[in-house]
Amino acid sequence: MSRRLGRLIERVRLRQSASAVDRIVARLRTADMPDLRDLRGEIRRQHVRLTAALRQADLRLGRARVANPPRPPLSDWAWRPDPFHADLQLPVLVSPDSGAVLAEGIRVFHDGRNVECALRQSGTARRSAAAPFGLALDMFGFDGSYISISIDLPHSGLKGLSRRHVVRLETVMRSETAIGASARLNVRHGPNTDHQLRDIAFDNDHGMAEFDLGYTEIDEARIEKAWIDLILSRPAMTRIEIMDLVLSRYPRAEI
Repeated sequence: MSRRLGRLIERVRLRQSASAVDRIVARLRTADMPDLRDLRGEIRRQHVRLTAALRQADLRLGRARVANPPRPPLSDWAWRPDPFHADLQLPVLVSPDSGAVLAEGIRVFHDGRNVECALRQSGTARRSAAAPFGLALDMFGFDGSYISISIDLPHSGLKGLSRRHVVRLETVMRSETAIGASARLNVRHGPNTDHQLRDIAFDNDHGMAEFDLGYTEIDEARIEKAWIDLILSRPAMTRIEIMDLVLSRYPRAEI
């Protein structure tokens, strides 16, 4: 079946569904109570399906618009992780164990034993159009030295990745109290994993860190996985808002 014919059939089915809804609405005016209850149940079931379909369409449209942000000059790849551009309806992580999963490809790690905190996806009118969502971390009692958010790079970020690249992390972050913030790039190649740790340099709320892969020993042909650890030090008794995060890469200057 051709793609055009498939789309035509889908349009016909949607029109038929709309006509069926019109008929149900007309029946609601005259249906007796038992029939009305049955109709209401069917309407609720269809409402759940349509709401899920609408949310999926909105999610894909939103991802297409902001998941791949404009590339910085000379960059060959740029990416904004899902929690910063799409409403994922994530459950709130309350007092998570180290290694707890926030979303697909995103985990939380820490070294605390007494962990009184809550991590959630947030979205407010203050968000820029580029990053309509973010992450909010409310820290209360915490006896550890750090909490980190680990984000797996997608396949598009691994494709063509080499020692000739510099990987850049850019973030917008706000905290009620002074905390330390650093980032670690991890690249797994075969049985080995290369690590680079960098402090995030901030100008007001905007921070950046860069990782020059030319100083690593990665085997480009065997790269299996890469991930970023966003590490927050001394985070007790504060609220931290991560309002945007973008990863990109560009060719390093040859020396």
